[in-house]
Amino acid sequence: MALSAIFGERYLSKAGGVYDSEEEAREVARRIGDRTSVRDEQVKVVNPHDRQVGRKLEPESTGIAYTLVKSHVTLGIIGAVVGLLVGLLLVSFGGQMFATSPSYTTIVAAAVGAIAGLLLGGLASIRPDHDLLITEVQRAAKQGRWAVVVHARDEDEKRAVEAVLKERAEDVKKTL
Repeated sequence: MALSAIFGERYLSKAGGVYDSEEEAREVARRIGDRTSVRDEQVKVVNPHDRQVGRKLEPESTGIAYTLVKSHVTLGIIGAVVGLLVGLLLVSFGGQMFATSPSYTTIVAAAVGAIAGLLLGGLASIRPDHDLLITEVQRAAKQGRWAVVVHARDEDEKRAVEAVLKERAEDVKKTL
């Protein structure tokens, strides 16, 4: 399944590194622009005590809202269909208990599948893979350090950015 069926954001992946000085962070941001296909709007420099840190880490608030809706609807429907198929299999091959009440079996199985799909939609919406990067950047900003966060369009772009970030950062955090 294409990720665009679940996510409403343009940039699904992020990579970031923490630096001790503004000069170092700005130099890394410049190098990313020079060495990769990343556009300037995708690169965010977070300064110490930055009031816009949340906006720089998650700039696509509309996309996040679309993700909430798309992930729940898509995965809820997929879950219901899978549950319905499981229910039909149970009625056909699951024994006497399921065969005696086929409509109840299929309805319950579809409902359980839909609920499982909705739960997965919720998990996709909260993006737990972002927590490590967000926490690291916020901690660095509070400690007076600088961070460079890049919102990558795809896996290739993220790998290219990661290579540039690693040249000077002690540790590079990335999302899925």
